[in-house]
Amino acid sequence: MSFVFPMALVLFVPLCGLLVLARQTRSRAVSRLPGAWHGLIVPDLRSFTALRSNLGQAAMPILCFVVALLVVISLARPGLDLENDEAFGTLAGRVVILDVGSDLTRHRHVVDDLYRADPGVSTAVVAVSGDAYRIVPFTIDKAQIDRYLRVLTSEMMPQHGQNAHLGLALAEKMLADAGFPVRQIVLLSTRAAPEVLVEIPLADSARIVIPLAPGGDWSDWTIAQGGTVVSDQALPGLTISLRAEASEIARAELPTARQELTTWLVGLAAMLWLVLFRRRTS
Repeated sequence: MSFVFPMALVLFVPLCGLLVLARQTRSRAVSRLPGAWHGLIVPDLRSFTALRSNLGQAAMPILCFVVALLVVISLARPGLDLENDEAFGTLAGRVVILDVGSDLTRHRHVVDDLYRADPGVSTAVVAVSGDAYRIVPFTIDKAQIDRYLRVLTSEMMPQHGQNAHLGLALAEKMLADAGFPVRQIVLLSTRAAPEVLVEIPLADSARIVIPLAPGGDWSDWTIAQGGTVVSDQALPGLTISLRAEASEIARAELPTARQELTTWLVGLAAMLWLVLFRRRTS
């Protein structure tokens, strides 16, 4: 179960305080008669008369707190998350940039690991050397990614060099054109960072750099680009964070991504509220 507005659950605090106050009021009411009756009964008989009159039943019934509890939970919009990869595929987009050097074996392994972590994330692949090229458009079909990725070599690149910033700019453009609300760019490289730094303006994408060879220091380049350097051991965390952002948007905007329980809780609260108006027998 998840909540669209979990901050509404903070209302449990004053509700619990009201419950404690009502219990104290009820305990005092048991020993006190209502209205003018308190002045008509002699002091020695007041507590006995109040107790025998079942005055405690006149206090606010526990059913009121059950109704209030259901209303608070309804305000938080609870629901059951549904597994719908097609829905999530339209929310989260990832571009994997391959900094093409002499060998792309480790790049392919990382792409495989990213797909296994969550097959529902729409992924595109960009290759960059002297220039940046779109290799695979956004897809959740791993076979389509493999079809091009397995045959890609450094000899196929029209221009040789290392202009990783061009790959970053192309990835940002692809994500913006696709209209994904949740965006992630992952740059993979077995080489050292480029000597010439060209900054790409910040956008809404999370920029991740994963050096795949020891000795490749990408810290300064990544910081200048507003990104984060992580190791290939952090791949599951990248997918979890991307999925969490997409899930948050899905809960609020996609009815097919979750089963809403708010209507059922409101209906149950209304039925219980009607019970409070029943007429008791004399």
